Amino acid sequence: MENPVILINSRKFQKPGFSLIEILVVIAILSFCLLPLFGLFTSGMRGGAKIADINNAVPLATDLMEIMINRPPEEFQLPRNEQQKKGKFLCELVVIPMDGLSKIAITVSHGRETLSLATIVAW
Repeated sequence: MENPVILINSRKFQKPGFSLIEILVVIAILSFCLLPLFGLFTSGMRGGAKIADINNAVPLATDLMEIMINRPPEEFQLPRNEQQKKGKFLCELVVIPMDGLSKIAITVSHGRETLSLATIVAW
């Protein structure tokens, strides 16, 4: 007959699985590996917000340019420099008269991002 202490310590009575220490080590390694991915995620979100702002600024600038081009020519014969706030964007209109022509420049800005459109019209 075998000794009972030897039977308890034999391999056939040990339960398969991982110890708590092994699981904690794996969690620590995974957290260090995943940490840079969270940084990429936040920078991607910031980049997406920046692109959304640009996508909103382009139609605003083109609409303002269309409004200015369709005005009567008398409005282009005097210099102008106007600023107006449209939502979160600051719009600046500059009209520079030249010999029979006028340069119209529209700048739409939000924070450090700026979008500029310019054209020349005859009057």
